[in-house]
Amino acid sequence: MGSPFNNVLMKCRDFNQNNLMVMPWQRPDPFKPLKMQDSACFKTHLLEHNANLDIESPKGPALLSKIMCTLGESCLDPQVFGRMMKNGMAIVRVDMSIGDQNNHLEQIRKAREAVMEYSAAVQRVAPVAIAAELKGPQILTGGLEPGIDKVVLQEGDTINLTTHPGFDVKGNKSCLYVDHKELPYVLKPKDKVLLDYGRITLSVRGCYDHEIVCEVVTGGALQGYADVTVIDVPLNIPYLTNKDKKDIEVLTAEQVDIIIVPHVEDRKCLEEVRKLIGVRNTGIQLMAKIDSKLGYKNFDAILESADGVIIDRGKISVEVSTEKVMQAQKTMVAKANKAGKPVFGACEYLNSMIVRNCPTFAEATDAINAIVEGIDGIVLKEETARGEYPALAVRTLATLAREAEGQIWQHEIWKSLNEAATPPIDPAHAVVISAIEAANKAHATAIILATTSGTSARYLAKYRPRCPVIAITRYGSVARKLHMFRAVWPLHYIVAPNPNWCLDVDLRLQFGINAGKLEGIIKPGDPLVLVSGWRQGAGFTNNIRVVYASDEEPWVLPYSPVVAP
Repeated sequence: MGSPFNNVLMKCRDFNQNNLMVMPWQRPDPFKPLKMQDSACFKTHLLEHNANLDIESPKGPALLSKIMCTLGESCLDPQVFGRMMKNGMAIVRVDMSIGDQNNHLEQIRKAREAVMEYSAAVQRVAPVAIAAELKGPQILTGGLEPGIDKVVLQEGDTINLTTHPGFDVKGNKSCLYVDHKELPYVLKPKDKVLLDYGRITLSVRGCYDHEIVCEVVTGGALQGYADVTVIDVPLNIPYLTNKDKKDIEVLTAEQVDIIIVPHVEDRKCLEEVRKLIGVRNTGIQLMAKIDSKLGYKNFDAILESADGVIIDRGKISVEVSTEKVMQAQKTMVAKANKAGKPVFGACEYLNSMIVRNCPTFAEATDAINAIVEGIDGIVLKEETARGEYPALAVRTLATLAREAEGQIWQHEIWKSLNEAATPPIDPAHAVVISAIEAANKAHATAIILATTSGTSARYLAKYRPRCPVIAITRYGSVARKLHMFRAVWPLHYIVAPNPNWCLDVDLRLQFGINAGKLEGIIKPGDPLVLVSGWRQGAGFTNNIRVVYASDEEPWVLPYSPVVAP
């Protein structure tokens, strides 16, 4: 005869077999294989953590990091776009510095149509955020002549930089367009002009009319629309140009989810953009792009004002020596993690995949290290905008990110963030901390959350859980913006509310469980942490439940089964 507890368990097991349901008090399976470096992540010392990493450890069930993809000719085909979504694309980026407004609006329209087509194929609304990056004070070269993919500039060559609009897409080895009209009037002989993040150096010989005659000091290959930097010459370009202001007006009307503000050097720039967006569109999120030494120095103030940040390592490297760039990135990532603000990395993570079907070893290592360091997401630029393998680039980055997510030293990051939450804190915030602790201890496959405003989901993301946070909301705008946050998998729930509010919450949570099963994230017997509120509306999150996923039948039933003694 077994103990009374074991007898109850046997009856529960019989009930489960008859009803295909696993009860919340089921014992964890001791034979369930470990995953995501479980044997290492909770070690209390770094050396022990590193020593217990296992190359045979399976990856987690879902991608936690975010992938932002730049739109271009390579990925606007609905089928390609759909494969990119399936492979892990969460945010699409529209580059306002290339092309005109009509082209940008066409890209946004095609992206939304492709999202609708993919949603119809998977039979659920698949939210994808649309981000638009302003041109700002950046100076770019123009396009190259038709048929020319790149030009090779050699040391000692002479090249003309012109501001004449007739050459904006007619660049070649001897003449390149630059889009700042005042440049010939401020440059002097021997001034330095850097192209493509400093890879190519030009020395000014002289200027006349629209022309700047230069000598190539350091050569290299150059493609169209390359970055132009002038050293130690004040250009007097405002934070926001007239083009930027017109673009903000159009983007606000289009109701994009995120506006990326480049070359942010202090919080004043973000405050000016918020004023232009207007009171009625405060839901648009602002991401500050840090691409200068001054932006790095003022990072604390910028982070406080921004909804998120993007670190452009390539641009920073023009002003900060190469060996210091990663140190600057490490500092900014840590500060963003501590503040709970999303931080993305940009610049050449998988640059070789523009023309190749796999990254170099250095690129793969770079991407993995960025995720381990605390980056929430990575921005792909040319890899998807004009690369030959946009969907494969997304899948490759997702694979690298999932591997890296298991290597994070969870014990230390959880301890540091938890201790930083000094009392008193918001009640919902406190409940979220408990949910993360429960998920860690129960080895949860997912945290499932019914949310109105997305606040609780953002709190959960701040503590960098090892499992996905499946956030169910009835508001599409909330779902799309939650894609900025690591680990959050937002779902747009479009079913009409049930008159019984408590049952409606359970139905939304069940929707999240079903979606997780369909995606292969949740399997029968997996422990789940459910988070919800005690009453209707935003700000009432205070309920945590730990349950186990059933086989077929939902756990939401019109009655609570009772096991007879």
